[in-house]
Amino acid sequence: MESETPKVHFTDSIPGNFSQSNVDKALSKNTPLLASTPPSVSNALLRAYPYLKLTLKLISILTWDVPKQSILVLLIVTINILYYDIIIRYFGHLIPILFLWLYSEATTYSKDDEVTLEDILSTLSELSEKLSLLLSPIPSLNSTELKRLLFTSIFITPAYIIIAYLLTPNKLILVIILFLLSYHSHYSRITRHLLTPPPPPTIQKPSTVNYTYTIYENQRKWLGVGWTPNLLSYERTPYTDEYLNETTAPEEFELPKVDGMKWIWESDWWMDWTNDGALVKKGEGWVYFDNYWKSGSTEDGFGKYTRRRRWCRRAKLVVDSKDNVKPALSSRSASFDHGEETTKLSSSREDDGYVSDASGNRSVRSVRFADEEEDEEEEEEEEEEEEGEKLEATHEDQKHAEEDLDSLTAQEDALGQEPQAQTTGVGNESSMIKPTVTSSHKESK
Repeated sequence: MESETPKVHFTDSIPGNFSQSNVDKALSKNTPLLASTPPSVSNALLRAYPYLKLTLKLISILTWDVPKQSILVLLIVTINILYYDIIIRYFGHLIPILFLWLYSEATTYSKDDEVTLEDILSTLSELSEKLSLLLSPIPSLNSTELKRLLFTSIFITPAYIIIAYLLTPNKLILVIILFLLSYHSHYSRITRHLLTPPPPPTIQKPSTVNYTYTIYENQRKWLGVGWTPNLLSYERTPYTDEYLNETTAPEEFELPKVDGMKWIWESDWWMDWTNDGALVKKGEGWVYFDNYWKSGSTEDGFGKYTRRRRWCRRAKLVVDSKDNVKPALSSRSASFDHGEETTKLSSSREDDGYVSDASGNRSVRSVRFADEEEDEEEEEEEEEEEEGEKLEATHEDQKHAEEDLDSLTAQEDALGQEPQAQTTGVGNESSMIKPTVTSSHKESK
């Protein structure tokens, strides 16, 4: 059965008269938090809780958590400073009573209000955060900066005298108090942001991570053989990391691959002669153990059957500046309308691992997918070339068939004209000779 968290009823209007019976009742209930908290600390926290709540309310007004209350405080402060002589003259005797009433209202809890130790810790945490926010504009200055600030204030003394001459003391105090009370308001933050010039852009250097790789070389001593890397099957391997995980020899060790980053060796492998401070004197770096890898010492002797030494090498992880994916812009169809160039982007145009949508946004796809697309494009080009060759062969066959058909038609026409030539006989021959004679006669003239 879970224990109930202790709760305290505030019945007194003044926290100083907080009932001891309620505190004892709260501390009598056992909870994990109370079990780990001394009773004196719990008692002090329970008694200080009303003061913590009152302080939290005042700081909430200064940090403008509730703007209506903060504006009301500004109006009250303004009226009291501007008309303080009238207020003190006619209502001065009522001011202490007003403060007592406000204090009583702020620290009075009804009988139904209950508080636990967890509530007190939550209030303390919230109070700490608000105090940090309230005091954040106040810088922490050393002696040199304080001297510089003092000299600066001396130089602006004439300007202050002129302002104090133009404004009465109460108005000057009013301006300062209103500035302090409204410093954390929403409008003041916006005004400071607009008046403050933006900081110059800073070039951030690529972050690097320095790391030291450690490899342990393990050996076992065998009778008649000596120290060898041949270990038992159930124990560690000849080379392990600092967590006894199996690894390779230092000369064969490879750095792990990280996407977008690359490792750079900063040094060569070196022997840690002191074995990370375990060895007092320098030697070969070996630490000798018994048969169960226990009772380590720096000297070999009877009962020492295992040993190990430490190899180290430093590496640096930096951002890889080499682009693994090469962007390639594809040719897009452009149309001109009244002298204005408009680029038409396909809804899903894929170019070398990039995708373009209708708005022109391009997103990088995986390199593997880009390679597959290139292979598909090459296959499509090969298929188109094969289809083109087939079409050309078909056109050539059709052309040869037409030529054969024309030759056959010419032969048929020639065979049809031979009988007509035989019926004409000599007349045809005379008609054929006559033009020849006429031409020869013209040449003789």
